[in-house]
Formats: sequence, C-alpha cells, structure tokens
Amino acid sequence: MRFIDLVPTISQDLHLTSTETSGCDAAMSWLDTHPDQAPGRTTVTRNEYHGMIRDLDNGVTGVGGILDRLGIPVVDPEPTNVEKLTKEILTSFNRCEFDLESSFEQLAKALDARGIKAPGVDDE
Repeated sequence: MRFIDLVPTISQDLHLTSTETSGCDAAMSWLDTHPDQAPGRTTVTRNEYHGMIRDLDNGVTGVGGILDRLGIPVVDPEPTNVEKLTKEILTSFNRCEFDLESSFEQLAKALDARGIKAPGVDDE
C-alpha cells in the first residue's frame, strides 16, 4: 500500500477541506517518494523476517540492530516530575558546601526559588 492511497480515508475521517486535502496529498506523495523518512514501517516481508531471525540466531545483530532495520527508534522516556525535582535538588546541593543542617535550608531555598510552597503558606 502506498501512502497516497490513504488520502481519501484521511480526508473523510478528519473532514478536511479541499485545501487541507491538497496538503495531505502532497505530504503522502512525498512519503511515497521518500519511504526512508516515513515514521516507521507497518509491514515486513517474510524474507526480511527470516533474515532478521537468522541474524539474531547467528549473533550478527542484536535486538537494537533489528529495531534499527525496521525503522523503530528507541527513545528514553521524558523524566517524571520527581526525577526532575531530584535533579534540581542535587544540582542545588552541589553548588555549595553544606552540613546536614544547612543542607535542609539549602533544599528549602531551592524549592522556594522554584515557587514550591510549604503546606499552609499563603502567597506572599
């Protein structure tokens, strides 16, 4: 299946205007002529599949190599809020010499500087 074949379905499903459909048509035509730029593959031929399994079994490539051949990027997830806060806290502590008591004061200052309020504290 070619990407251009998806235009009528996309146009109908998204209720595109004629101008939007023309843009969709142009984008799908471009993807058909530049398949290496398409965001992932939807099919693998039986020969490709067997070749990849053979390469895995023979140690020629690993799972990462197979994913790369399939055009599937492996990405790190976005850090969670807790991970970001932890990094900020550690960065703040690394900026100064501290003992145990002052470390909590530094933590409080870092949190306050970032707008985090203690329970029961009104905006000043």
